[in-house]
Amino acid sequence: MLKEVREAPRNGKEYLIIKQKRMSRVWRDFSLSRLSRLSRLSRRAAAIFRFPAGALEPARVCIFLDTTHQARLQSGATADTLPGRGRILYNRRQMSMRIFDTGNTDPARNLAIEEALLLNEDPRPALFLWQNAHTVVIGRGQNAWKECRSQLLREEGGSLVRRSTGGGAVYHDLGNLNFSFVMPRPLYDVSRQLRVISGAVAAFGVRTTASGRNDIVFSDTGAKFSGNAFRHTQAMSLHHGTLLVDVDMTLMGRYLQPSKQKLQARGVSSVRARVGNLKERAPCITLPTLKQALRTAFEQEYGAAQALDWREALPAGQVDVLTEKYRSWEWTYGKTPRFDITLETRFPWGGVELLLRLQQGVVREACCFTDANDPDLAGLVSAALEGVILEPAALRAALQHGTREARQLGDWLGRQEI
Repeated sequence: MLKEVREAPRNGKEYLIIKQKRMSRVWRDFSLSRLSRLSRLSRRAAAIFRFPAGALEPARVCIFLDTTHQARLQSGATADTLPGRGRILYNRRQMSMRIFDTGNTDPARNLAIEEALLLNEDPRPALFLWQNAHTVVIGRGQNAWKECRSQLLREEGGSLVRRSTGGGAVYHDLGNLNFSFVMPRPLYDVSRQLRVISGAVAAFGVRTTASGRNDIVFSDTGAKFSGNAFRHTQAMSLHHGTLLVDVDMTLMGRYLQPSKQKLQARGVSSVRARVGNLKERAPCITLPTLKQALRTAFEQEYGAAQALDWREALPAGQVDVLTEKYRSWEWTYGKTPRFDITLETRFPWGGVELLLRLQQGVVREACCFTDANDPDLAGLVSAALEGVILEPAALRAALQHGTREARQLGDWLGRQEI
């Protein structure tokens, strides 16, 4: 497999080449998004990984092709951890990780900064810490009209925003801290990212467990203090979540209105019954001390990190455009027209609500709402059902070539009496 990793400066930028036994090639403009496509072609294909100038001192990173032909970039690798023959030239102390912390509490702005970090494809891992004031944040696939008491929230000075990831609705106030891991795909590892969270919380004597689809809970009671959600592009991955430090649970219960079906699936009677604040377990914890603990745990896992201002790392125009998107009515609410049939059910991976508008027995318009972790599921299901005859077998067949979740939904539709 891998024979050599070496650096090759070209056009003032720093490049890394994987040189294998039988071939080697340098691309002058090779983006991070092309790495995964190239690496799947052949074990013998050469691969190159581009870093911004100054990102490495010197440019030495271990990139290799494993037995599944997937490109990996492994921080802190040793000869024992590399699954194949090759020289390890990477020292994680030589890569500058990034930490961003903003005092801004505007939810649209914060989500814009987060998405810009994702879209800019910087290969250095980043931890982004942020807070929203008096806000309900719904998942990308959710029905904005049903997940919270949006009119009451607006009347009482709050904000409703839709994020770009899947999952359910959450309430944010200044007793909550949000974290975002923005990682190159080769370095993305949920277990490592969760170690950062559990390590930070453990510094205050709190024991935690990862539970269910996307929750972090207290080990003894199972009460949730962190909900997580995810998004992937071809080159990058986003893992973000909440940390309930001292959130006003009364307001949380006042604004959120999850379906009875969802609460029954959780075995609780209200939204407040299944969550807990870190402050209850560690009275000494504060937002500043938790932020410092997260920084320390991040560096312990990934290496030395540099605190940066997002204004210096991201194009201001891009952040402004994304901010307007997150503030827009079209993104947050979209259109929710009148439908002829409503179908609703729940799976282990999340709830689904289907709204179908019919014309002469054919689905002319479909709208899917879901709190599944997959942010693309709602759109894929809606598109697949349009133009399908309203018969259980036909609805089922329309979803059989989709994802595992889409196929399970199709199987359920095939059993319904419509």
